[in-house]
Amino acid sequence: MAEEPSLPEAADELCQSFLELMDQHQYTQAYELIAPQFRQTETQPQWRDRVSSERESVGEFKSRRLAKVEKADAFANLPEGDYLLAVYETTFTGQAETRETVVLTSAEDGYKLAAYEFSRNVWPEALRIIGNGLFVVFFIMILLAAVTWAMGKFIQKIENSKKEENGS
Repeated sequence: MAEEPSLPEAADELCQSFLELMDQHQYTQAYELIAPQFRQTETQPQWRDRVSSERESVGEFKSRRLAKVEKADAFANLPEGDYLLAVYETTFTGQAETRETVVLTSAEDGYKLAAYEFSRNVWPEALRIIGNGLFVVFFIMILLAAVTWAMGKFIQKIENSKKEENGS
């Protein structure tokens, strides 16, 4: 059986502090945990607007599980470096399948937060939309088949009536 992923204690504490602030909608305070050299990609208002829009669209936090920990030398638009990615599977009241990636970098004085990425699994919603669309198409096809059958019967009756008129 596969071993559960784990973070070094200091990295885990930083992730937990950061995610707790995010869960409490304290986005400005969460932004302050990002190392200054990584804040250049987004200003504090841009950060707050982006994450509040992403997070609040899925409802309130319900549960979170550390799904994967991996090392990387590059991530998104960050400069090349030595990164530790903590990937969480998170559930919210309005979205069952969500993935949060907390990107850390190690420094002389411990781990620093470099980035946060939020993505939700759109397949459940997409499948529901596709399913509804297929139902509508199926319903229309059944309706057209019924109308075609009824028109055929009606035309057949007219033709039989004409034959009877001509034959008599």
